[in-house]
Amino acid sequence: MPHTPGLKHAAIGQRWTLNKNGVTPAWPHGNPQYKKAQENLNTFMDNIAYYGCPPAEAAAPFDADCKVLQGDLYQIRLTQSERATFRVNKAMRTVTMHQVGGHT
Repeated sequence: MPHTPGLKHAAIGQRWTLNKNGVTPAWPHGNPQYKKAQENLNTFMDNIAYYGCPPAEAAAPFDADCKVLQGDLYQIRLTQSERATFRVNKAMRTVTMHQVGGHT
């Protein structure tokens, strides 16, 4: 697990969890054109799954522009052309991936 500078493990009871829900990126696997998008997606998901970070903090290491689209549906910018959307359940501290790739 790569270390994200400045992040610390969340305290027990304060940890967020990640549900990838079978979502896979819309870009071709291994395509070098999407390397940075995949790296940023991995950073975001690892920061939640490993460190227990809330979504905005998990996306902070890159220029993610984390925002609410509608209700519990959020979006982050992975690269200039790639986005990821996810649902946030604040009561359960759960992030469920919704869609990855393109402009969602």
